Amino acid sequence: MVDVVLNPNQKISTILTDPFNRSEVSELSSQVIDFNASKQASLFQKIKQREYSGKLILTDKKGIQSILYFYVGRIVYGNGGTHPLKRWQRHLAQHCPYLVGESDNFRNSSFVTNTPFPINWEYFLLTEWTKQQVLSLEQAVAIIRSVTTEILFDLTQAGQVSFYRQPERLDGFTPLTLVNNEQLIAEVWKQWQDWQNAKLADRSPNSSPIVKNLEELTNRTSPLTGQLLTQRLNGESTLRDLAVSLKQDVTVLTRSLMLYVQLGLIDLISVPDLESAQPKPLPAKSSKSPSLTIAYCDEQEQMCRKMAGIIEQTGHNCVVVQDGLQAISMFVEQRPHIIFLNTQLQHTDGYTICRALRQLAIFQNTPILMFAENVGLTDRIRAKMSGAWEIIDKSASKEIIHQIIAKYS
Repeated sequence: MVDVVLNPNQKISTILTDPFNRSEVSELSSQVIDFNASKQASLFQKIKQREYSGKLILTDKKGIQSILYFYVGRIVYGNGGTHPLKRWQRHLAQHCPYLVGESDNFRNSSFVTNTPFPINWEYFLLTEWTKQQVLSLEQAVAIIRSVTTEILFDLTQAGQVSFYRQPERLDGFTPLTLVNNEQLIAEVWKQWQDWQNAKLADRSPNSSPIVKNLEELTNRTSPLTGQLLTQRLNGESTLRDLAVSLKQDVTVLTRSLMLYVQLGLIDLISVPDLESAQPKPLPAKSSKSPSLTIAYCDEQEQMCRKMAGIIEQTGHNCVVVQDGLQAISMFVEQRPHIIFLNTQLQHTDGYTICRALRQLAIFQNTPILMFAENVGLTDRIRAKMSGAWEIIDKSASKEIIHQIIAKYS
């Protein structure tokens, strides 16, 4: 039995009605169960038989809430639980580290909080990246599997959970994959048995190891080992984070640390999840703003002349770049205070340039604005994902461009 992998451009008929009739609601309404493999299999089988679409919301005895998303009775994704942001970033770093920066830019944008995604913003990104071919379908499926496996493991370890369902209309939704529920349960149950057999049942893989007694730890190992352990076991990275970064099985890694934990040399502590960083505010304007350097990148000579004139009318200097492939090196040399990029270039595009600039420390807080023709929702999404602050229609008047420059100068 394997997961069903779907082409992201393929449409599936949408389930528009709640598949549970009134007599069946009590079976899946809020209740508390021992969430072992048998109960999971029974619950998921009912969901599968009724081709349920929507959320299954589960809460453990500590009040931690997790969400499993179903489509026609099969799991498509999961969210919530302990450290949802750490988990997301960890699996991005494992499967596609080149997209971590783009993900951070996107999740910290107002677009995330103001948009009702069919599943959530993480799944939206996976879908968009797959369509843009910056992420393979196999990579996306691997992330989905890793996320849902961790969530189900934590729920299994929690023991008792309460749950309720929240049916949803998923009009036009196209899943990247349909997870094999039975296979997922079997895989997680095997992991849980291994964790128990290692005498770790009372330890969470979401806890973070930290060195308590460096001197004694060094005496029992070596100065170099003690130093390496101190650097790694900093009370910030969880056992799962360390396992991914060290490319080790989390059970094997945790078991290797337990001797030091039992000797009181290392402690396992609870740590908070990552926080969504807020964009830094622009510095307060003086009554008379100094002249700035503003860059404009476009391969059309006529547009370059037009924008240079508009920018210079504001009293600022304009740097024009007509070769998209030379844009980044020119920007590094000139250090412009504001950057305008055309989305359509001959050998590259403005989104790619913007993503590359955001990877450089000197441009992480620089206002980068995009120009596109007939700006639509897809353009706005791509701009946000690449790290641009705004996207502007190329037909914008001189007055609008002046207002935008004043806004960021």
